[in-house]
Amino acid sequence: GAPPRLADKYKGHTAYMSDEIYKREGWTQTPLYQEVERMRGVCAKVALENAAVAALFPKLRDQSTMLRMELHERVEQLAARVETEAERLQAAVKTMEAVSTQVSAQVSAQVRQAE
Repeated sequence: GAPPRLADKYKGHTAYMSDEIYKREGWTQTPLYQEVERMRGVCAKVALENAAVAALFPKLRDQSTMLRMELHERVEQLAARVETEAERLQAAVKTMEAVSTQVSAQVSAQVRQAE
């Protein structure tokens, strides 16, 4: 079923709304007081964690910017390298084609001489 509502959980402990509870001995042992103290602790912990995250955020943003710049620079370097390699390979293909044409002409000449 549904979880109990907070108001139902502390039924009978409405004295916390007045100063009466502070006059009673052992008021710090009431379930409501204990729950409030527990929630204060949770809130303090969350506040500390939030402060830590807030302090880290600028550093993380700066690191992210640096990494993005490094990555962009590396991509540009690799693109330039690919372009250089492509030009080198195109030149090598032209050389191979020229050599192939020469060899083919020489073989044809030798075949004609042999006939």
